Amino acid sequence: MLIQQRTIIVQPGNSDHVVERFSQEGPLDGMEGLIDVTVMVNKRSKENEEVVDFIRWESEQAW
Repeated sequence: MLIQQRTIIVQPGNSDHVVERFSQEGPLDGMEGLIDVTVMVNKRSKENEEVVDFIRWESEQAW
């Protein structure tokens, strides 16, 4: 299994828009070898918010 992680830093109050965009069907959906996509938000900082997504693949070759 291969796990791809991406972190996006956004201004406070904007993480919901990013999560909504990642929650919609996109080019990854239906790709062979894709297991799932998990999106999480870290709002601990008052200066910014982090949107972190994990994309799990069956293998590095599938990625």
